[in-house]
Parts: sequence; structure tokens; C-alpha cells
Amino acid sequence: MLNSFSFLAVLCSTGSILVVLGIILKIPTIWQLVMLIVV
Repeated sequence: MLNSFSFLAVLCSTGSILVVLGIILKIPTIWQLVMLIVV
């Protein structure tokens, strides 16, 4: 339970970091999704 929860937390934080980077660098949403899937 704890392992999957920490994995989910890392995934969410990575996603939010990518979204913030996308806003700053003006990256299209589709590329953000691709990066999220690749990472």
C-alpha cells in the first residue's frame, strides 16, 4: 500500500513539474502528455 502510494505521489509531482515547465516554456499540451508517458 505504501509503495503504490509513494509511486503515485512521485507521478503526480512529476506531472505537475512538467505542467509548470510547459507553461513557462510554452510547450503544447500534447508534448507534455508525451513527456509524462515517456518519463
